Amino acid sequence: MKKAIQVFVFLFSFGSVYAQSNGADGSSLFSAEQLRADLDSLHSWVLSSHPKLYSNADSMATEKKWQQVRSELKSSMSRSAFMKILAPLLAQYNDAHTFVETDFESPDLLVFKANGGRFLSYEVTIEGNEVWVKKDIDSLVQVKPGSRILSINDKPIQEIITELYNAMSGDYKANRLASVSRLFGFLLWNQYSWSAPFSIQLKEPDGAVRSIKSSAVSVDDYLKNLFPSPLWTMDIYPDENLAVIECRSYSGNMERIREKLDSFFTIIKQKNIQHVALDLRRNGGGNSAIGTLFLSYLTQKPLISVNSKSFRESKRLHELPADFWLKKQFDNALKTWKRDGEFLTTYFESDSPPALAKPELFFRGQFYLLTSARTYSSAHMTAMQVKCSNLGVIIGQPTGEQIDLTGEILSSKLPNTNILVYIPTARFTASCKWKEKMGVQPDHIVAFDPKHLTHAVDTEIAYLKQLIKTKK
Repeated sequence: MKKAIQVFVFLFSFGSVYAQSNGADGSSLFSAEQLRADLDSLHSWVLSSHPKLYSNADSMATEKKWQQVRSELKSSMSRSAFMKILAPLLAQYNDAHTFVETDFESPDLLVFKANGGRFLSYEVTIEGNEVWVKKDIDSLVQVKPGSRILSINDKPIQEIITELYNAMSGDYKANRLASVSRLFGFLLWNQYSWSAPFSIQLKEPDGAVRSIKSSAVSVDDYLKNLFPSPLWTMDIYPDENLAVIECRSYSGNMERIREKLDSFFTIIKQKNIQHVALDLRRNGGGNSAIGTLFLSYLTQKPLISVNSKSFRESKRLHELPADFWLKKQFDNALKTWKRDGEFLTTYFESDSPPALAKPELFFRGQFYLLTSARTYSSAHMTAMQVKCSNLGVIIGQPTGEQIDLTGEILSSKLPNTNILVYIPTARFTASCKWKEKMGVQPDHIVAFDPKHLTHAVDTEIAYLKQLIKTKK
């Protein structure tokens, strides 16, 4: 039975919307009564629907935070301000599938964009509480890669990271920091309403400390850099007889993806390349069938990743439209799956990869997988397939998800503020286990090296190339 996991979204409405007023800046304000109603609706949904709510969180501590927030909702508030309150409430469960929307088309952002607002132009990586500049995407003013940010607008970077981290959903610390790194420029605006110019204090690679007025980029340019195209690329390294195929997202038309992969593996065959790596370090998931499609070029043997799936029965699932894909699955579960209290469970056999349309493209060389804490959801499942089925060598950092994961996500709009929130409806148990609870563990863990940023060295690729050379 196929076990494709995606972030499928169904927009639920919790109820009717009250009238609202406007703030001094023209933004809509919602009364304390409306905000408490939205908070109560969300709280009830989380408690009644999440399939493993306290797997990585303490029930008493989390409930205390909900009650504290409710008691403090005594005055009107804008939608964006309320989102900042809700985000930490969901983040405390340490599940990246439980979150408040990251809205790149929100009314506030559209106003910011129309007024010429600009985001900080740095791509960064965060290690602990230190923030390192990977590159400056503004072409006019370049900050040296490998510089460390000490403060922004006179606010110490450690305080910034703590506040952004607390509002970011994720399965564990490295996964949450990876998301903060990826969205850093946007989050500075979202959390603090900061726009250019930015006052930055930096420590450069040579140890010099300097203060600058940072460059910035438009919202459109920032988003183009955040969501680049194409999603699939391939680089060839002739000296190592190596091809590295990167996939940034498991999304898109399956037939077109198959055509793209056919073209890649045709080149690999023509050049007699003996080492192939799949780079999922920047892949947050999507349709897991895409990962299985890629692996079909490496093996036609059955693959294993998860061995069971359990729905938690809830009012939400019962109220889905009859023709909705998840309702059909849930109705079948009610009839045929094993019941244990609130949970309905089915068990899987291993999956066979799809047959290759062009069997001559089957790859028989050495396979590698590159992973990071951003490797999540369906990309994490690919890593599980590789690990559990012994398909190749995994290099990088542990993936970003818990081994027994959540999935089958639904979204709902809160009744008054219309804020989108996302909650999983099912839990999955892994087919293979190891001592670590979080993340598929690489065969070779590669440590962060800030010097590599300065010299534009891809740390994991450099490690892989050296590994190949030592095996010759």
